[in-house]
Amino acid sequence: MAKADRIVAAIIADLTDRRGLSQQWDEIDEATQGEIAAVWRGIVEAEIGDG
Repeated sequence: MAKADRIVAAIIADLTDRRGLSQQWDEIDEATQGEIAAVWRGIVEAEIGDG
């Protein structure tokens, strides 16, 4: 797993560990969750040069 993927996974884990946000994240369909993660991954890669 690339560094950017690990960072995004950590952000999602933190987000879904927070009261209320976990339920909101779970209500987002999988395709959209994937799109959000991909955008975040792109941001991370652009900032750390891992892409």
